[in-house]
This record gives sequence, C-alpha cells and structure tokens, in this order.
Amino acid sequence: MKTTTRGGDDVPDARCTLTNNKGTWYLATPGSVTVHRSYDDMNVTCSKAGYIANAGSVPSGTKGMAFGNLLFGGLIGAAVDMGTGSAYDYPSPITVWLQRAAVPGIRGAPIS
Repeated sequence: MKTTTRGGDDVPDARCTLTNNKGTWYLATPGSVTVHRSYDDMNVTCSKAGYIANAGSVPSGTKGMAFGNLLFGGLIGAAVDMGTGSAYDYPSPITVWLQRAAVPGIRGAPIS
C-alpha cells in the first residue's frame, strides 16, 4: 500500500487503518500488511500531518478459483471457501491519494 498526491508524488509515513468484518489492521506507508479476506469491502483511512485525511472502501472480488472449486469441489468446497474468505481477494497494490492541507487564513495556499 502506498500514499501519493494526485500528481503522483509519494507521501511516505502516512498512517493507515484497514478494516473489514474480519478485523482491523494498521500500517505506515509505503508498506504492506496481511489482512483476512472477506466478502465485505475493506474500509481504508489514511492520514498524515499537513495533509487532508482520506477515507474510502476497496471492493472485495471473487477469485477465479472459487468457480473452479464449485465445479470440481462441489457446493461444500465452495461454501467453505466463501465462509472462510479464501474465495475473495482485494486488489493489490492499493494507492490512497492525499491532498496537502491549506494554510489557515490563506485560502488555497499549500503547506510547504
């Protein structure tokens, strides 16, 4: 996972929280963390001093192997994979955009 400005400049050392119905994970960017996969989307919040915090969700997708398991492993194998979350995946890498905060009292001026 990494944080950048919309212009593509890296924003290192942002603090991020990732949450789904299986748990909550924390990391500093750039970095990685192993999360428990789930059918539910993952909520992501990143912040850093001097930047506006950004929050959003990352959609969970069904892995192609889940359909193969349904064909070859039957309904029980597919149900187990879906119940444990192993049938789902999140995109990688995840990039979160951060925008510099305006200087108080000076509209639109970036912090240098």
